[in-house]
Amino acid sequence: MISSWNNRGRAYYAKGDYGRAISDYSEAIRRKPDNAVAWRNRGIAYKELGDDAKSKADFLKAEELEAKAKKQS
Repeated sequence: MISSWNNRGRAYYAKGDYGRAISDYSEAIRRKPDNAVAWRNRGIAYKELGDDAKSKADFLKAEELEAKAKKQS
């Protein structure tokens, strides 16, 4: 189910509808806070909107989650 939010977010992103993409990525994050892909995708969408602070925060969170997952494997 979480991937459906990411997939729809990617579809909105591809259409240039970054606001809706962010909304869907945010929902994916709400449902599964350790979803690094959703954090990274949302960061990319924020970057497109010129919101560098939110973009950077999301990229950092994605990196943190990826490092944590790598340590656990």
